[in-house]
Amino acid sequence: MLAGRLINELRAVVSVIDDLPIVSICRDPWDNYLLPTAEAGAAAMLVTGDKADLLILERHAGARIVTVRQFLELTGKAPQASH
Repeated sequence: MLAGRLINELRAVVSVIDDLPIVSICRDPWDNYLLPTAEAGAAAMLVTGDKADLLILERHAGARIVTVRQFLELTGKAPQASH
């Protein structure tokens, strides 16, 4: 079963973090949970499709907050333009 295999692969690389601090930084309160999660995971980047609320922060606890396009460009994974 594909879902079961995916869950097993995720278990090998994830850490469960309990008791995250509550933050109230974002204009959109539904985005606030992402910031302590990125911090607890010592993330270098927080990649978001959010167009305003998270991106305006630019950084949180050492993590750059970037768009998917920025992430792909920064990691060298952006599709190359064809001629």
